[in-house]
Amino acid sequence: MHHASRFAFHVWQIAMKDFESRKVEDCFDGSRVYEYRLTQSTIDETFIQSLATLGQLEYFPKFPRPFFRVRSQDGLQLKGVQNEQTFQVILPGKEQQKRRKQFENELRTILRRSS
Repeated sequence: MHHASRFAFHVWQIAMKDFESRKVEDCFDGSRVYEYRLTQSTIDETFIQSLATLGQLEYFPKFPRPFFRVRSQDGLQLKGVQNEQTFQVILPGKEQQKRRKQFENELRTILRRSS
């Protein structure tokens, strides 16, 4: 019985995940590209506008597929298309794991505010 309750908790943790990520490629300059997929929603205008807290936001809502891009001062770049579930994040060459964790914490905060 105790084992079953641990299993149920583990399943609940997975179900509550806001996003998933996977490494797409390593670049020649040492940066890495990750793809993030929102598990609970699609990318809407509220989410896009809230990304401005991460850096300089460029948003093109009039494009046939509304596009956005964010560039932070430390070199992180984020880009995607409105109404999709996925977007790409490019992490600069130095301290990638630390910066990735920081970005993911910022992303969780943004997702909770915009939901």
